[in-house]
Amino acid sequence: MTKAGEVLSERALGYYNSLPQALQAVAKDMMKRGDGRVTNVDQYVQKAKSVDVALNHAVYEHGLELEKQSQNI
Repeated sequence: MTKAGEVLSERALGYYNSLPQALQAVAKDMMKRGDGRVTNVDQYVQKAKSVDVALNHAVYEHGLELEKQSQNI
């Protein structure tokens, strides 16, 4: 975060043979680089759940968008 608001950045995590493998890499990266420091198991579990929810939501939304595009063809 900056004074002007949220700043998004992107970087390559690598090449993966499948979407599930890529999502696992993204989840692992989110766990390592996320907000706040994890100091106990309960925090780790909570963070893992929030990462899972965020990725599932992103995949669902992207799937809806792809479905809309395929219906317009």
